[in-house]
Amino acid sequence: MPTRGRPPLGPEHLAAKVRAYCQRYGIASAGPEALPPFPAGRRETRQHREWLTLYKAYQRLAQRAAAESAPADDQGSSGPCPVCARDVQAPEAARHPMPSRAGREWLVHPACADLLRVAQEAGPDACARAAALLWPRKA
Repeated sequence: MPTRGRPPLGPEHLAAKVRAYCQRYGIASAGPEALPPFPAGRRETRQHREWLTLYKAYQRLAQRAAAESAPADDQGSSGPCPVCARDVQAPEAARHPMPSRAGREWLVHPACADLLRVAQEAGPDACARAAALLWPRKA
């Protein structure tokens, strides 16, 4: 089955994009993992749009790193549940497989594991309809 969406952007790819941006606009880079300074006074320009693209890429990379650091390990650790963000302790936690990482699991609360199971069975369209029913947008 073909993958959908953009391919994962690794830290080395993002660093290369930042170097190219800094070189293109004559900016001294703040470091290999740092975002260049915001182009103040240059809103709605090509440089501003490119900076926003870098910023969004940094955000996606940080979110992916946070999601991948949350999987269960065999030492019985605790941490935030990836569903509800409340702390979950290993003894009471359920394990849920990570679809994007074969063989890896998340530690989640039992109720959160039930929610994930039902959501997987129902699919994204049903989840979107349920969200609209539970949290309707104000007119």
